[in-house]
Amino acid sequence: MRLHNRPRTLSSFVLALACLLAASAVVRATFEDKQLSVYAPQGTYSVRVIDDENRESADLMAVLAPISKVVLRIDGNTARFPGGIAEAHFNHGENSAQVGQKRVRFPGKISIVEGRVFVPVVALPALLQEMVGMRGELHEAGRRLFVENTFSHFTVELKKGESPEMLLSFPQRVNPNITQEGNKLRLVFRQEPVTMTGSGITFDDPRLTGLHFEEKNGTAEITISG
Repeated sequence: MRLHNRPRTLSSFVLALACLLAASAVVRATFEDKQLSVYAPQGTYSVRVIDDENRESADLMAVLAPISKVVLRIDGNTARFPGGIAEAHFNHGENSAQVGQKRVRFPGKISIVEGRVFVPVVALPALLQEMVGMRGELHEAGRRLFVENTFSHFTVELKKGESPEMLLSFPQRVNPNITQEGNKLRLVFRQEPVTMTGSGITFDDPRLTGLHFEEKNGTAEITISG
């Protein structure tokens, strides 16, 4: 995938990227609520995040159901999850749960509300490992959970010359939402587990000044400045 830098305007970037990255029209969407994006071998899905006593929490069953065979049984203020590699027991208001023979502790309390078990988002990697035997890595600030090494690292190369060229290389197909704001071109990835080592690159070029990478509310964004 190439992004061609021309002296005229960044509008040429939009056209080139739209042709190279999008096989179909990209539907723009806004997310007013907090959300956690889960990237698993089975696919990508989103889970709503709520604030519970100043701690971000998520519906545990909504996270586990698409990737495991666990089921939920609730009796009053007690919940149990059979079906995983170890049965888990949760009690409303406690800050730990019994998973098999192990006690898993959280930096916040468990809430059992209307048939759902909410746990602190930061506890999800530990629960994935203990309950279903899957490795999870959480990017807490961006609300992105990567299950079983589903990262998709991209690389950037700037080729200088009379007609400079930027090359963004992705290990899998991507379909970002592309917008232009003044002298900035923004690519937003809502479904792909796109990641980058570091937060950006500064270029020694008067026409392409830099690239910035950011994760927020379950999405990844690449912003190119020129």
